[in-house]
Amino acid sequence: MHKVAIFGSTGSIGTLTLEVISHLGKDYKVVALSTHRNIKLLQRQIEKYSPEILDEELTRHFEVEMEEIRELLSEEIEKHKGKKND
Repeated sequence: MHKVAIFGSTGSIGTLTLEVISHLGKDYKVVALSTHRNIKLLQRQIEKYSPEILDEELTRHFEVEMEEIRELLSEEIEKHKGKKND
């Protein structure tokens, strides 16, 4: 099995590389992904390829993004609770 790391997996070359790997079958395994900004696409790539490694800086960025999402959800939940009590 060939193990592949893709740096810049959400860019044009990275997405094309992942597409090629998908067509090559079980002989290739994506073990690492990284991106600079495109977190949403990276999330889809993680779901599809299940890499073992994510870039450390990216992981910190993702944690910040997730915290922001949690805060927004919490605010929305509070808004809905307030509407139910009216």
